[in-house]
Formats: sequence, C-alpha cells, structure tokens
Amino acid sequence: MPIANCPLLIVYGLLFIEHNIPYIAAKIKKFLSKTNIHTGLNLKPQYIYLLASIEGALIMAFELSSARILSPYFGSSLFTWTSIIGITLFGLSFGYFLGGYLCNKGKHELILLGFFISSIMLMAFSPFYSPFILGKVFEMGIGMGTILSSLFIVFPVTTLLGGISPLLIQLLTIQNNLPGKMAGRIYGISTLSGITSAFITGFYFIPYMGIRFSILIVTLLPSVLILVYLLRNKSYLFSMLFFFFVIFQVSKLNSDDLKP
Repeated sequence: MPIANCPLLIVYGLLFIEHNIPYIAAKIKKFLSKTNIHTGLNLKPQYIYLLASIEGALIMAFELSSARILSPYFGSSLFTWTSIIGITLFGLSFGYFLGGYLCNKGKHELILLGFFISSIMLMAFSPFYSPFILGKVFEMGIGMGTILSSLFIVFPVTTLLGGISPLLIQLLTIQNNLPGKMAGRIYGISTLSGITSAFITGFYFIPYMGIRFSILIVTLLPSVLILVYLLRNKSYLFSMLFFFFVIFQVSKLNSDDLKP
C-alpha cells in the first residue's frame, strides 16, 4: 500500500471512530457499573491540576521514548518522527472525542482512574512487548513499518491520555461553571508540564538511564498516587493487584537490563 494513501486512511479511521464512540462509551459505562469503587471524593481543584500536569508529562515522555524504541529498527529518520508525531496526534484526537462523550455519562472519577491505570500500565510494559511488534512489521519497510508500529505501540496510550483532559475540564466546570477558563487552565498546565517532561526525558533520563528506566521512573509516581487513591476508597482487591504492579516497577528499576 503506498504511503501517500495513509493520510486518507487516517481520515477514514477518524470518521469510523467518531461514528462508533457511542458504542465504545456504552461498553465502558457497562463495565464501570459492575465495579465496587466508590467515587465520592469530589476532587479539589488543586488535585485536578496535578492530574493535568501528570497527563501532560506522560504524553511527552512517552512520545520521546517511543521514538527511541523504534530507532534500532527504523533509525531516527524523518519517517520515524513523522509517524510518531502523526499517530500521537491521531490518538489524542480520538481520546478527546471519547473523553468528551464520556463527560455526560457520570462517574467521572472512576473513568479517570481507568484511563490513568490503563495508560500507565501500557506505558510501563511497552519496552517489553514492543520488540515483538517491531519484529513483525520490520519487513514491511520504513514507511508502513513505522506507521503500523506506532499504531500498535503509541496509539492506545495516547488515546487513553487524551481522554483525560475533557474529563478534568468537566470536573472543574461542575465546581466553577466557567468552562472556557477551566479548559484554558487544564490545557495550559498540561502543556507546560509536557514541555518540562520533554526536556528532562530528552536531556537526562533517556541519554543517561536508558529507555526502560526512563519509562518506569516516569510512570512510578502516578502509580503510587493511584495506589493511595484506591486505598482511600477501600478498594482492597484493586489495591492489592496494583500494589504488585508498583512492586514490579520498583524491582525493574534495579535490574541490569535497564542500563543503557
């Protein structure tokens, strides 16, 4: 398939996704209705701003890390960066659509929790499952190879992270009834945090500590915050499962295979 057809396929993909968002949202709502996590904490604005900063930091850290994950197979060429940036924006756009649709479904804190947990776990495990994906698409050439590998590795994470901002804006709007002002604050804080994360990850973490360490250290702080949230809500089963995930992250930080 010619690379020139890829933008057209992305447009068709967005139209298909937007058409099926109600179905996806209904499935998410059905799953959430079966959980036993209580969501009556009524997040204060300062906590919402903290979540916005974490979201922005995760997006940029993962975008830079993904480029380094692909580089041993496809190099750091224009094709690689174009695919990474394009698929990142593609995932964020889908996440914005999905998060905006879920804003009217209630259980905002629980949906936020699900998005954060899913994205963090996918990020933390990406250095371990990405070689399998890259090995499968490597023979397709640099054009389709970088696009498909980005779709499988980058798109799910950026979709989940993109869905967070609309939900944060909705929570602030419920408290302040100033949607424009709240949207500006969320996107401003998220972007500033992303800039900071880009410089720290690109200038320090990746060059001196390697890809796996960088991703694990970036996801460790939000993982601890999620664990505290689950314990405060007395969701002991989820807390125990996520506790093992945090232990996995800490144990891997001391592993020899994380050294650059």
